[in-house]
Amino acid sequence: MKRLNILLNLTSICAGIANKQPLYVNRYVVKTLKLHKRHATIAATLYMSIIMSFMMSMLITSVSVGVNDHFFAHVWKAYQVSLPCAVLCTLSVKPLVSWLVRWTVQQELHQKN
Repeated sequence: MKRLNILLNLTSICAGIANKQPLYVNRYVVKTLKLHKRHATIAATLYMSIIMSFMMSMLITSVSVGVNDHFFAHVWKAYQVSLPCAVLCTLSVKPLVSWLVRWTVQQELHQKN
């Protein structure tokens, strides 16, 4: 019964988006659509790698090929190659970056009153 309720809520969300109506969703569905807060740094790393990969694909394509009629087709081909590489690289470098941030950023001093 709970799964049917969730499915009905998801279909009402899709219908609301299509009709541009306000969405009324129960709390359970909204909670399940979001990641847990302990995964925030990994999500930020993934989002950053996706966005930076696209930006670098556009930049490198514009420098090497130039902006022409097939520019976005070339960007898409470059993005297909660069995205997996960017995700793997950012996830592998994340521990080093976290350590460097802890090493260079001053920690707050909590004083008891």
